[in-house]
Amino acid sequence: MPYSFFVLSGEHEELARDEVVAISKSYDPRASLNSESRLVIARSAVPWNKIFRRATFVRISGNIVGTFSKPSEIYLPVSKPISFACRTINLSSRKLDSSSLERQVGTILNQKWNSKVSLSSPHLTVYLIITNTKQYLGYSETQLVPKRPKKAIKRPHELDWKLSRCMVNLSRLRKARYYAILSVVLALYYLKQNRWEYTPLELTLMEKCVISQKETLQNTDTSQR
Repeated sequence: MPYSFFVLSGEHEELARDEVVAISKSYDPRASLNSESRLVIARSAVPWNKIFRRATFVRISGNIVGTFSKPSEIYLPVSKPISFACRTINLSSRKLDSSSLERQVGTILNQKWNSKVSLSSPHLTVYLIITNTKQYLGYSETQLVPKRPKKAIKRPHELDWKLSRCMVNLSRLRKARYYAILSVVLALYYLKQNRWEYTPLELTLMEKCVISQKETLQNTDTSQR
């Protein structure tokens, strides 16, 4: 199975690591994951971009080849790209001359591929991930940018969207529907505390949530018998 890496943003690190584990396990129960600092390495049959699109606190992700001790040892099992760029991700506690390392690796790869360097929109991005114990080599052939969901209506008392999304991911795929329904019911209950009565739309929504919740629990009981 291939290896993937996920660099966390730094917000709620423990939740962020658990979220990546939960998403990976929901697709592939046999997936194995290890973490160091803000780096999570997963061995799974699930493509990294599938996990990246769902994860809330992942900043950068891609395939991981292995480790290296010096730039001359770097080898990437990919075909010649049209253009490429090298990026250093320093997760260690020591200072690092990132530009110098990127130039060294870029020169070696350019001699091998004879491809042009594109810092703005490369066809292949090579990642040099430095931790306190190892130096990892990774790459990605697509650049994905995390997208913030757009909401039609915002409430001043609502839970932060990142934490809300993270909570659903932590529940894993099988339980996501149940917790989403529960979250809506609790949110509507909170609104009731600030008014004398529910609006007709809220009542309809609550009724649908309760019915859907009962159906979900009944299906779960039937499948366990």
